[in-house]
Amino acid sequence: MKIISILTLIFLTSCGGPSMNAQSVYNDCSYKFDNIVKVDQCAKNMMQAFLRQNPNGAIYGRGSGELQFYQGLVYKVQSNQISNSEALNRYANYKQQRKQAAKEDARKVGEAADGLNCLFFGVAC
Repeated sequence: MKIISILTLIFLTSCGGPSMNAQSVYNDCSYKFDNIVKVDQCAKNMMQAFLRQNPNGAIYGRGSGELQFYQGLVYKVQSNQISNSEALNRYANYKQQRKQAAKEDARKVGEAADGLNCLFFGVAC
Protein backbone atom coordinates (compact mmCIF):
# COMPACT_ATOMS: atom_id res chain seq x y z
CA MET A 1 0.00 0.00 0.00
CA LYS A 2 2.85 2.39 0.81
CA ILE A 3 4.49 1.68 -2.53
CA ILE A 4 1.28 2.48 -4.39
CA SER A 5 0.83 5.77 -2.53
CA ILE A 6 4.47 6.73 -3.16
CA LEU A 7 4.16 5.90 -6.87
CA THR A 8 0.92 7.90 -7.07
CA LEU A 9 2.59 10.89 -5.43
CA ILE A 10 5.57 10.69 -7.80
CA PHE A 11 3.25 10.42 -10.79
CA LEU A 12 1.17 13.41 -9.75
CA THR A 13 4.19 15.63 -9.08
CA SER A 14 6.01 14.66 -12.27
CA CYS A 15 3.23 15.73 -14.63
CA GLY A 16 4.57 19.25 -14.91
CA GLY A 17 3.86 22.55 -13.32
CA PRO A 18 0.96 24.92 -13.65
CA SER A 19 0.07 26.46 -16.98
CA MET A 20 -1.24 29.76 -18.25
CA ASN A 21 -3.10 30.67 -21.43
CA ALA A 22 -1.51 33.73 -23.06
CA GLN A 23 -4.76 34.71 -24.79
CA SER A 24 -6.57 34.76 -21.44
CA VAL A 25 -3.88 37.01 -19.98
CA TYR A 26 -4.26 39.49 -22.83
CA ASN A 27 -8.02 39.33 -22.41
CA ASP A 28 -7.75 40.04 -18.67
CA CYS A 29 -5.42 42.98 -19.28
CA SER A 30 -7.77 44.41 -21.90
CA TYR A 31 -10.34 44.92 -19.13
CA LYS A 32 -7.83 47.03 -17.22
CA PHE A 33 -6.53 49.21 -20.06
CA ASP A 34 -7.97 50.74 -23.22
CA ASN A 35 -4.57 51.33 -24.79
CA ILE A 36 -3.28 48.39 -26.84
CA VAL A 37 0.34 49.09 -25.85
CA LYS A 38 -0.54 49.09 -22.13
CA VAL A 39 -2.48 45.85 -22.56
CA ASP A 40 0.59 44.29 -24.18
CA GLN A 41 2.87 45.48 -21.38
CA CYS A 42 0.43 44.27 -18.72
CA ALA A 43 0.18 40.81 -20.31
CA LYS A 44 3.94 40.45 -20.71
CA ASN A 45 4.50 41.49 -17.09
CA MET A 46 1.90 39.00 -15.86
CA MET A 47 3.48 36.17 -17.86
CA GLN A 48 6.96 37.04 -16.58
CA ALA A 49 5.68 37.12 -12.99
CA PHE A 50 3.99 33.75 -13.52
CA LEU A 51 7.22 32.19 -14.78
CA ARG A 52 9.21 33.66 -11.89
CA GLN A 53 6.74 32.22 -9.39
CA ASN A 54 6.41 28.91 -11.25
CA PRO A 55 9.76 27.90 -12.76
CA ASN A 56 8.23 24.65 -14.04
CA GLY A 57 5.15 26.43 -15.36
CA ALA A 58 4.19 26.70 -18.99
CA ILE A 59 2.55 29.46 -20.98
CA TYR A 60 0.73 28.17 -24.02
CA GLY A 61 -0.73 30.02 -26.96
CA ARG A 62 1.98 32.69 -27.18
CA GLY A 63 2.66 31.97 -30.83
CA SER A 64 -0.96 31.88 -31.97
CA GLY A 65 -1.93 33.73 -35.10
CA GLU A 66 -4.20 36.02 -33.14
CA LEU A 67 -1.45 37.12 -30.77
CA GLN A 68 0.97 37.60 -33.64
CA PHE A 69 -1.58 39.86 -35.32
CA TYR A 70 -2.02 41.72 -32.01
CA GLN A 71 1.76 42.14 -31.65
CA GLY A 72 1.85 43.64 -35.13
CA LEU A 73 -0.79 46.16 -34.10
CA VAL A 74 1.16 47.01 -30.96
CA TYR A 75 4.25 47.67 -33.06
CA LYS A 76 2.29 49.92 -35.43
CA VAL A 77 0.87 51.95 -32.54
CA GLN A 78 4.28 52.25 -30.85
CA SER A 79 5.87 53.43 -34.09
CA ASN A 80 3.01 55.91 -34.69
CA GLN A 81 1.93 54.22 -37.93
CA ILE A 82 -1.66 53.92 -36.71
CA SER A 83 -3.65 55.24 -33.76
CA ASN A 84 -4.79 53.19 -30.78
CA SER A 85 -8.43 53.41 -31.89
CA GLU A 86 -7.50 52.23 -35.39
CA ALA A 87 -5.60 49.29 -33.88
CA LEU A 88 -8.59 48.36 -31.71
CA ASN A 89 -10.88 48.53 -34.76
CA ARG A 90 -8.54 46.34 -36.80
CA TYR A 91 -8.32 43.81 -33.97
CA ALA A 92 -12.11 43.70 -33.61
CA ASN A 93 -12.46 43.18 -37.38
CA TYR A 94 -9.82 40.43 -37.29
CA LYS A 95 -11.67 38.61 -34.52
CA GLN A 96 -14.96 38.93 -36.41
CA GLN A 97 -13.41 37.52 -39.59
CA ARG A 98 -11.94 34.61 -37.63
CA LYS A 99 -15.34 33.89 -36.11
CA GLN A 100 -16.98 33.92 -39.56
CA ALA A 101 -14.28 31.61 -40.93
CA ALA A 102 -14.84 29.19 -38.04
CA LYS A 103 -18.59 29.14 -38.74
CA GLU A 104 -17.93 28.45 -42.41
CA ASP A 105 -15.56 25.60 -41.54
CA ALA A 106 -18.15 24.13 -39.17
CA ARG A 107 -20.80 24.34 -41.90
CA LYS A 108 -18.52 22.49 -44.35
CA VAL A 109 -17.81 19.76 -41.80
CA GLY A 110 -21.54 19.40 -41.15
CA GLU A 111 -22.26 19.07 -44.86
CA ALA A 112 -19.54 16.45 -45.23
CA ALA A 113 -20.95 14.51 -42.25
CA ASP A 114 -24.43 14.66 -43.76
CA GLY A 115 -23.02 13.31 -47.02
CA LEU A 116 -21.34 10.43 -45.25
CA ASN A 117 -24.51 9.63 -43.29
CA CYS A 118 -26.43 9.52 -46.54
CA LEU A 119 -23.80 7.39 -48.25
CA PHE A 120 -23.27 4.84 -45.46
CA PHE A 121 -26.56 4.81 -43.55
CA GLY A 122 -29.14 6.30 -45.89
CA VAL A 123 -30.07 9.09 -43.44
CA ALA A 124 -30.01 12.86 -43.85
CA CYS A 125 -30.26 12.57 -47.64
